[in-house]
Amino acid sequence: FISSIAVIANNKTGLIKTEHSNHNYYPLYRKILSVPIFIAADCVVCNSDNTLASFSSLEKLIAGKKSKVIYNGVDFQKIERTQSGVENINQQYGIQKESFKICSSGSLKKSKNYVRLIRAFKIATSKYKDICLFLIGDGPKRQEIERIVNEEGMENNVKLLGYRSRPEVYKHLTAMD
Repeated sequence: FISSIAVIANNKTGLIKTEHSNHNYYPLYRKILSVPIFIAADCVVCNSDNTLASFSSLEKLIAGKKSKVIYNGVDFQKIERTQSGVENINQQYGIQKESFKICSSGSLKKSKNYVRLIRAFKIATSKYKDICLFLIGDGPKRQEIERIVNEEGMENNVKLLGYRSRPEVYKHLTAMD
């Protein structure tokens, strides 16, 4: 937000506004604050169709034809599955070789709905015992997620890894199924 204001004040360069969150979860003040930025922006880039669709009517009206969807990039060349990578992750977290591993990387915040993911994963673990969910990231919902994992007795199936650098995220992704 601050950098957007600086660009507007400078008025020498174009402004590309990026949006990465579902606006349905935004409080009213946040939607109001986005309006002047959208007006000033030369382009509003959303990371998904869902993000664009979540704009309020006013945001859609203002962003209009300036809106584009460009999905988050993943460098698949850096995610090359190697046996040693799988073995390292299995060893590091005490996971059985035959366990099915799933990973999600992102901010642990309300709009990502990790609470729903944990509850759905609980259902999956009742049917499939040898599965493990790795959550990479940190955020305001971390304590709630930890509490739910503990209450549901899923400590062996859900690993909260916290923030990791991009190379570390890629290292973990190489070991996932």
